[in-house]
Amino acid sequence: ALDMQDHYLRGRDQLPDLKQAAGEGRLRLSRRVPSTSNTAAISANLNHRDERLRAFFGKREVRVALSHAIDRECLIREVFDGHGRPFQVAPRPDSIYYQHRLATQYLEHEPERSAELLTAAGYPLNDEGKRTHGPGGNPVSFTIQVAGEVTPNAPAVADHLAADWTRLGLTVSVVSLGQGEFYELKRANEHDLVLWSGDGGLDPLLEPRYYVPVSDESNYAVRWAAWRRNLPGGERPPENILRLLRLYDEVLA
Repeated sequence: ALDMQDHYLRGRDQLPDLKQAAGEGRLRLSRRVPSTSNTAAISANLNHRDERLRAFFGKREVRVALSHAIDRECLIREVFDGHGRPFQVAPRPDSIYYQHRLATQYLEHEPERSAELLTAAGYPLNDEGKRTHGPGGNPVSFTIQVAGEVTPNAPAVADHLAADWTRLGLTVSVVSLGQGEFYELKRANEHDLVLWSGDGGLDPLLEPRYYVPVSDESNYAVRWAAWRRNLPGGERPPENILRLLRLYDEVLA
């Protein structure tokens, strides 16, 4: 017998069936305070095998440009029926660690600014309107990977992201995988950019995956996380990340 279920009950498309079952007396629905900060956290692979994409995702101005290119109001309206608000991967307002700046930075939909940032970062438009790795280089191309069977809204979110980023001149595709395939891709460090729930919204000390690379759930840096855990395939992080890890360990001590 199952007494309580919360995990994987995330999609709004599941709600009508759940309400029907509750009306028939087969279950009881109750509200909860989610521990996640975000429904669809974006993780670009900073440890990418492709040196060009590693350099691309590794530039802060590129990540800021990608964020400003997202039309979050449209995404919330079309994917989530207008429920929700733009929010970064940061502690929630009901967390003691909440900081307004962290939660709201780079949320404005400013595609013109995004274009300027990408050009300044060294990714100009070619004659076909495609962003390239430097003047005369190959087009900047990457894939958004999602685990559609366990994150029901992720494929639709990814499609919106791909459309917004394509308008910048980037070449972006979307692939929906089973959960097993998704984790195999991450473990092999063969992912480009993935979506997952924004865990760690209430207590980032207990669930720090998005703040410091501590496990294979730190989707942006699985090799740095492997190095910290003395696992095969690990890669020593740069000094700024090592400093974050030391600070995290000091807080826990």
